[in-house]
Amino acid sequence: MVMRTRLTILCGIALFFGHGLHAQEATPERQNRVFELTSFLSPSLLPTSLPPLASSPESLLLPSSAGRSGTASALTLQDRVNIYLKTYTEPSFYLLPPIGAAYDQRANNPPEWGRGLQGFDRRLASGFGRDIIAHTLKSGFAAADHEDPRHSFSKMHGTWPRARYAFVRTFESPTDGGGKSFAFASVAGNYGAAFISNTWYPKPYATVGHALGRGTSSLAIGILVNELREFSPDVGRCLHRF
Repeated sequence: MVMRTRLTILCGIALFFGHGLHAQEATPERQNRVFELTSFLSPSLLPTSLPPLASSPESLLLPSSAGRSGTASALTLQDRVNIYLKTYTEPSFYLLPPIGAAYDQRANNPPEWGRGLQGFDRRLASGFGRDIIAHTLKSGFAAADHEDPRHSFSKMHGTWPRARYAFVRTFESPTDGGGKSFAFASVAGNYGAAFISNTWYPKPYATVGHALGRGTSSLAIGILVNELREFSPDVGRCLHRF
């Protein structure tokens, strides 16, 4: 069990930094290669030829200028479906639940699930379940209030401005019209998933207070993920030098 968790974490970290470096340095040639690979893995979801940038896999990363210049175009239903499906290919989706399960396993939280392998599997399934529900709710709320959920790099200089941008990005979202709004989808998705998870948590932990705590923890983890995304290209470049 320990070896399985360590391998999952190491693979997730490697994929995370590689993914961030690739997204930051996208070129037309690289875009074609990514599109061909994505088409091979899921041909039913993509057209047979390279589409305009608005529908290509690389377009799921939002340029930092969008949402400021007022020239952003509205996302289509297919765009939103592609963005939603892409969340299940991100390293963080496979990395965070095992880390959370390992932490809760060590703390024996909740104690009703025990410390053995069965307890770890329950905690791992709970983490994945909450993430799937949160991603689904976020996508639905984002479509309802016209938020653009794609990740964006700041392209700023200096550690503090970039860190501040990543923090604010957790609570502020670009809109279809090129403006900005409170990231209602992210907040509602995290807290909604936390309350829905009360249905499978033991009674002492299926309360409003515990659900609010789980939702707040998910938001805090979201801040950390945004910070890692912002600085992952720099770390990736350092790793590639060795």
